[in-house]
Amino acid sequence: METGTHLEMVRLERLAFLDVFAATGMVAALVAGWWWARRGGWLPALVTGACVGLGVASKLPAASIGLVVAGAVLAHRRGWREVAELGVAGATSVAVFALSYLPYGRAAPDAVRYMLEHQLEHAAGGHLVYAGGSVHAKPPWWVFLAYQVEADGRVLTAATAAAVVAALVLVRNP
Repeated sequence: METGTHLEMVRLERLAFLDVFAATGMVAALVAGWWWARRGGWLPALVTGACVGLGVASKLPAASIGLVVAGAVLAHRRGWREVAELGVAGATSVAVFALSYLPYGRAAPDAVRYMLEHQLEHAAGGHLVYAGGSVHAKPPWWVFLAYQVEADGRVLTAATAAAVVAALVLVRNP
């Protein structure tokens, strides 16, 4: 079936593998991180760290959300307690990552090594992406915005962008 969109090139088998789990961990970490940035405290730090660890256990690029959350926390709270909370969140993330590989038993170090090597090799080589009427080995910086506009239209995309800006303003001025 030809639709003339990038959607016919979607690899459905990817949805049954790691992307969904990594994205779930990242979204949960973002929500918990928002809670942590707004309220502070040890419990939000622990929950955020656990969510980041689960996301990274599925796919290495999920670690990027940890940097985003850490930046948000430090943008709102800059005391020694927040630095300690960041340490606890980081340690929790590493612990949850390691615990998620326990079912592999003695093969866990090999499983972690394989995951890291595979993800880093894939990141270096990229994968084919259809964007702007042609296929690219590595996606251009604007590709996800183009996909968003194509899938949801200009009005919904603009509304989403406005909501993101509003959220950032509300975080700074609760």
